[in-house]
Amino acid sequence: MMIIYVDPPPKLTVSQQALVVQVAKPAVERLWPGEIAKRCPNGPTLTWVNQKTVQKRYEKALADSGQKSTGVEMAAFTNGCSVTFSREEMSLTYACNMVVHELGHVSGQPHSQDKRSVMYEFGGKVPECQFKGNK
Repeated sequence: MMIIYVDPPPKLTVSQQALVVQVAKPAVERLWPGEIAKRCPNGPTLTWVNQKTVQKRYEKALADSGQKSTGVEMAAFTNGCSVTFSREEMSLTYACNMVVHELGHVSGQPHSQDKRSVMYEFGGKVPECQFKGNK
């Protein structure tokens, strides 16, 4: 899995981002075994940038596909094998679950209506991502 650190957030350091990805990987493989390797032979690219960049990439992808902007502010955006995350402050637990959720999209998973599912649009949780002292 390729990780690109750009403009990392002040409260989530580069080493914490790496830890989040390391913890998220087994959850992704447990939930969708082999799917990322099938869809992204060179691995997905995870990039951490500012909120404005996430939004620009999301709006461009919508425009390129002929869709209109939803006006929703995105914390992360998946396009093929590339995932862009907002650098805004967040806990390790939230960041880890967001990585699993977005890699679920890379694996071909849609949003779920089940609020307990990590693929629920507004955030679910997986046991692997429970860091002590973080929500």
